[in-house]
Amino acid sequence: MEFEWVSDGNGSRYEGYFQCRGRIMFDDEHDEMPDPIVESAAELLADQLESIGIECQVEYSEKGWTEVYITNTEKYELRRN
Repeated sequence: MEFEWVSDGNGSRYEGYFQCRGRIMFDDEHDEMPDPIVESAAELLADQLESIGIECQVEYSEKGWTEVYITNTEKYELRRN
C-alpha cells in the first residue's frame, strides 16, 4: 500500500496531504465507506506522523480515496527551517 503526497499547489512542500485509493465499498445502507485495509494503513501513517510531532487527520472522500491531511503545517514548517 502506497500513499502519494499531494501538494496544495502554493509551492510549499509542507502543505498538502497524503492519499491512497482502495476499493469502493458500501455499507448496509448503500452509502460509500472507506476500504478497511486502506483506512487502517492511513491510521498507521497518521500515528507515525504524530509520533514526530506532525498533527494530522484521516478522512475518506469518495470513490475509494482516503487522505491523511497535515493540520499543523505552520508549526512543522517553522521546526524544519
